[in-house]
Amino acid sequence: MDINLRKLRYFVAVAECEGFRKAANELRVAQPALTRQIRSFEGEMGAELFTRTTHGVALTEAGKQLLYEAEPLLASANAIRERLAELKNRPLRVTIGFAQGISVAQFAREFGRLYPHIEVDLVRVPEEQEGESILGGRVDVCFARAPIAGDGVELVPLFDEPRVVALPYDHPLAHVDYLKLKDLAGFRLLQHPDSVPEISTPGLGPRVARIPGLNWRGFSVPNVEEALEHVAAEHGILILPLSTAETYSRSDLAFKPVRGLRSCTVVVAYARDRFTHHVGAVVDIALRQTQHAITV
Repeated sequence: MDINLRKLRYFVAVAECEGFRKAANELRVAQPALTRQIRSFEGEMGAELFTRTTHGVALTEAGKQLLYEAEPLLASANAIRERLAELKNRPLRVTIGFAQGISVAQFAREFGRLYPHIEVDLVRVPEEQEGESILGGRVDVCFARAPIAGDGVELVPLFDEPRVVALPYDHPLAHVDYLKLKDLAGFRLLQHPDSVPEISTPGLGPRVARIPGLNWRGFSVPNVEEALEHVAAEHGILILPLSTAETYSRSDLAFKPVRGLRSCTVVVAYARDRFTHHVGAVVDIALRQTQHAITV
């Protein structure tokens, strides 16, 4: 059943005013016209909504139920109208967030080709702010690595990415093809051990270290740039995604694969209650391009 919102507003006005005359004045319509609209609406709804009294009108049980249902429906319709008005007065824009080391240029280019009238903004999002940025609307979609904290965040997996360990370039292990987890014994880890579950049990940290001799001792740094400076200064090691390592490649560091380290999953994420056609377009582009790259 399709509900005529204009007639629904008329119904609510009559119900709240408890009469046609006052409602007609508030709606600025003629009373006979309002009466006809309500009768027509009752026919469409298949139920009598008002009973006429000597003092005006009273709601029937069906009318009371409809009034209860009508208020949130009209509020939602008003909110939609306001959002559309806002969109009309500002340029169309899609904001794509991305985590450190993840390139989104190819997705943005393809989206721009398909939707040339929409402005595309690219925003680097720190890992600890990913969920908040998605749910709060700072970004419409975000390319990041699972998991992402926050109820209401939808994750669409794109591909798996290996992780590597950063070492000083002149360390003996920097010249081997790959390391094993046991080779990390004796190093200081320059990140919280919860981020590397292969090394220690998440939540319990170094107290249950799975690699004898590997230590953390509460040492952590706020960003990759500082952490890599510490690695180059021989203060410890850092485990990071391969794409991030490639972004920060430098001559005084070596990045080596480690057997036993699980890959991380790169995802495109969005808020379930903020999904739009254009968000879906970005997701579709990412899925098409990443699947093509994997199969080629």
